[in-house]
Amino acid sequence: MFKPFILALMAFLCLMTAAPVQAERFKVKLERVGFNLYRDTLSGLYIKTRFCFEVSVGEPAILQYDRPYGNNKLLFVNRTTCDVEKVIQLKDK
Repeated sequence: MFKPFILALMAFLCLMTAAPVQAERFKVKLERVGFNLYRDTLSGLYIKTRFCFEVSVGEPAILQYDRPYGNNKLLFVNRTTCDVEKVIQLKDK
């Protein structure tokens, strides 16, 4: 009697664990500090981009971060998007 229920529950749990994880989105306030390099003035994180020509001086944006080697992007207010190579946090001395 419980066997079909247990099998259905196990199948459901297997499907749920195989579901893709959504990328997280973070509000950032960017300042361009170099070619393909931005600094979030809120957190102090540095964001290295790939072929990003967006000039930003303290403008809000969204950092879409999937994982270190995922589909990471910067989404600017004017709808420009840039690929993110990596996010860097410098250690305090």
